[in-house]
Amino acid sequence: MTVRYIFIMGLLLFVNICNASPGRRSSVNKPKVTATWLGDYCTKDSDCNFGECCVYRPDRYSIPGCRRLENEKDNCIPTASTLNTTLFYPDGTQLELFDVHRILCPCGENLRCDNDGICTFNNIIEGSVDLDKIINN
Repeated sequence: MTVRYIFIMGLLLFVNICNASPGRRSSVNKPKVTATWLGDYCTKDSDCNFGECCVYRPDRYSIPGCRRLENEKDNCIPTASTLNTTLFYPDGTQLELFDVHRILCPCGENLRCDNDGICTFNNIIEGSVDLDKIINN
């Protein structure tokens, strides 16, 4: 029985190797390109719901998607800026992106990205006086 098992497994392996050889593949069996989806497809922030932004990841053939704005203690990119570009895909499709964010959304409302790359509460509101600085001086 062991010899029979080894023979069958060897035969199956041989058949799989023959079917996988590049010279025998037809155009019908070519692997399809897969894309990375992040959420709802978007090309700009206004395509997304309130509290979300349009994010592009630099993965090969990724498709920009809507993600939620980062919350307190979430990771963020301190020097983040938006990106305008055109993406090209193997099937000839092109996507024009306008002011999309790279990798992560910015911090949500009343949050800021600190130098360590963490969303924290923004203690200073524009036009207000920082009482801590006044008291400590």
